[in-house]
Amino acid sequence: MKCNGDGLMMYQKLYRCFWVLLIALASCSGLEDPFNENNRAVAVENHADGAMQQALEQILQWHREHTTGIPDALQPGLSRADILEKFEDLPCRPTEELIQLWSWHDGVETASTPFIWYHDFLPLDKAVATYKRFTINRLTGLGWKRNWIPVFEFEGEWYFTECYDEVRPAGPVGYLFIEETRTYYSYLNLTRMMQTQAEWLRQGMISWNYGTEAMEENIQEMAEVYRKLNEGAEFPYNVE
Repeated sequence: MKCNGDGLMMYQKLYRCFWVLLIALASCSGLEDPFNENNRAVAVENHADGAMQQALEQILQWHREHTTGIPDALQPGLSRADILEKFEDLPCRPTEELIQLWSWHDGVETASTPFIWYHDFLPLDKAVATYKRFTINRLTGLGWKRNWIPVFEFEGEWYFTECYDEVRPAGPVGYLFIEETRTYYSYLNLTRMMQTQAEWLRQGMISWNYGTEAMEENIQEMAEVYRKLNEGAEFPYNVE
């Protein structure tokens, strides 16, 4: 169906109203913390220096092989000092995993292709701006906790991890989908998240459609790999 200019403007207004309503409802109901102390301990226990970067390079190599455009869209990494400085006016410090991630590359500013399975890799400035918008503005705050840092997003969905009073090795990863107004404990930590994504790509459970220039997936097989690598976490998608 095609829309004329007036029709498109009306659609955009309705779309914005829809999201404002959902956000307001979420803000009123609040969000539960999906993590417990055991989850936090498991995140640290499963952190290993260099493991996340290896998985990130595997994901990047997949993008190179399929000419998705992501290798050219990734921004240069930031220094540790720059990353810590950007957290100075936040009430928490980044984990070593977050420092390693944004040191590797500072996300993707604009791209038509997601970095991981249908989610975009946020630059640090955008992640901090999103964090501030959610924690300062009560209407658009969603009940967002002050120690949740968004890392990946897609149209009303966010993957986030925790930040702490001091720099810790790692934290668990949560998932929020605004339409459900609930959070999930979704990955043991960022390292395990990247390892899971890399394994999906390696085994061909996510493929690249050159015609539509989009990722395609076998979600049943993905869920099996996910559960093996993230024991105790919850796969946040319906698998039929």
